Amino acid sequence: MSRERARDRHFRDPVHDYISFRGSSRTDRMLLDLVGTREVQRLRRIRQLGLAHLVFPGAEHSRFTHALGVMSVAREMLDALCRTDPRLRRHEPVVLAAALLHDIGHGPLSHAFEPIAGERHERWSAAMVEDEGTEVHRALRRFSRALPDEVRDLFSGRYRPAPLLGDLVSSQLDADRLDYLQRDVMATGVRHGRFDLRRILLFLLPGERRVLVDHRAVTAVEGYVIARAHMYEHVYYHKTVRAAESMLRAAVARARAVGALEGMHPGLRTTLSGRRPPLDGYLAIDDGDFYAALKGWAEHADPGLARLAGGLVHRRLLKCVEIPDAVAFGKGYPEVRDRARRLVARAGLCPDADLVLDESGEERYLPYVAGADRKDAILVHERGRSRPRPLEEASDLVRRLSERQVFLVRWFCPAKVREPLRRLVAGAGR
Repeated sequence: MSRERARDRHFRDPVHDYISFRGSSRTDRMLLDLVGTREVQRLRRIRQLGLAHLVFPGAEHSRFTHALGVMSVAREMLDALCRTDPRLRRHEPVVLAAALLHDIGHGPLSHAFEPIAGERHERWSAAMVEDEGTEVHRALRRFSRALPDEVRDLFSGRYRPAPLLGDLVSSQLDADRLDYLQRDVMATGVRHGRFDLRRILLFLLPGERRVLVDHRAVTAVEGYVIARAHMYEHVYYHKTVRAAESMLRAAVARARAVGALEGMHPGLRTTLSGRRPPLDGYLAIDDGDFYAALKGWAEHADPGLARLAGGLVHRRLLKCVEIPDAVAFGKGYPEVRDRARRLVARAGLCPDADLVLDESGEERYLPYVAGADRKDAILVHERGRSRPRPLEEASDLVRRLSERQVFLVRWFCPAKVREPLRRLVAGAGR
């Protein structure tokens, strides 16, 4: 057994080439123990991009590959900081364990599940680390009795021994974003989400309470911010991706309304009923359970539910009607929406199932907010300045991007009523 545990282990990764664990390192052996837990292995059965594979066929990658990638990037970020301050090395077990475990709380279909469950995945991640009955808790505790609490504190930004290390797991320039942007670009095949990760890592610096970027890497960070904006516009908030996610929410709402929650996994049934399941019940559900429910709903007697669920199972997605700001945020919008519902009903369809509203805001760079302890900003270190500056002050490009926040309102509907609805919206906007 000891000889087996001492072996180096290597995971071949399409983004980072090899992600390695050294058998001679007690920290790496602990990380391998975590990789083998049921909570982390469950991530293999949860798609990273939820329903985006219905639009980008290559987007089949899992939360598991992302978790390994985040840990790998966090290791490189910590190595960069330790070149300036070697004392940070003693925090390596906490940083790498938190990076590996940051997403274990995701439910089926990742972010698409959160508005349905009514709870963000971060709370589940913390609960799994804290609960003495989970395998991840026991693996952390075998390394150190304090490690579960330390990982939880790093998740929440309350890690007192070295507050700046929270930036590696949760900030606007963290290992999570630095991995998923590269991974999602590769999986979706888009060409406008690339940035110079190596230069960003080369010029990371430890600040007093925050991670800093040396001014020589500002151009690379600009590329990263632009890449993230492009990915939100072209992938994460793509109109057809949002159509699928909106149909999923509408299908769940319709299933609740017609009493179609029986016969599915108990943990999923409890969650879809609007209640919080026990931790072991939540841990037992994954993408497969949700697809089993959708396949059952596709055969339901209620035609609205059957159309929504069958549309997701067989990729027959609703079509998009863009709602201009003048209509969406005008005083007359409730009347326009009511007219749209009547139009859908006259076409022999169900307004509750066949006219789905979607509201989404494209995430851009969040600028520094006074009094927020600078936690919102990426901070730039410049020679000759006693204090770092927020990125938007050092970059006109990022400042302009942060000023252009986008909020989208869309209706999704069957193809046969799309043109009448477009004419209705166009007339309301005059």
